[in-house]
Amino acid sequence: MGDSQGECISFEESEPDIKTAIDTFMLNCPGLERIVLWGLCDAASACLIYSLSDERVKTMVLANPWVRTEAGIAKARLKHYYTARFFEKEFWLKILKFDFDYSDSFRSIVSQIKNMLFSDEKSLPFQKKMEKAISEFTGKILFIVSGNDLTATEFKDLVNSSAIWKQKIWEKNIEWHDLVNADHTFSRKHWKAQVSDLTIKWVQQHYA
Repeated sequence: MGDSQGECISFEESEPDIKTAIDTFMLNCPGLERIVLWGLCDAASACLIYSLSDERVKTMVLANPWVRTEAGIAKARLKHYYTARFFEKEFWLKILKFDFDYSDSFRSIVSQIKNMLFSDEKSLPFQKKMEKAISEFTGKILFIVSGNDLTATEFKDLVNSSAIWKQKIWEKNIEWHDLVNADHTFSRKHWKAQVSDLTIKWVQQHYA
């Protein structure tokens, strides 16, 4: 993954790699007492799922967790993308200039509705593992969530639609920070700085 020279695998298969990294870290730092896992996107999901199997993980920082399904992405697009388009100046200028492709847009919306209503939700094992993990984890979690990111939007939709997530997200061991204008990877310098500051201050607050 990333800069690694190893074989690229699914995040759902990354548990042995995470365990090996922690084992090696603790072996080389004998006085180490706590592990903080930091993950973005599918790595955030992998960290949360991994916490089920390793009591050494006491703290996690999870940024824009990946929870995608066909139904989820369709719902997010319908709820957020198409609604936002309705309020964009460029959208109305295209209509006024007769430069708007009604048939293509209609087909796209119909396709998203079909995906939302009729997709196969049997392919949800990792989301269920995440739900189980959030319900059982007693350590501390910091969620960092972007405001300009479809993956983050899907995650927020999942949280709002799940009784377990909604209950857990307000518990005192969990904190949530929205970075309203940030994209998925916090690509601008000041967004990266915000993420770094949040992470450092949060870890110091609990473990300094």
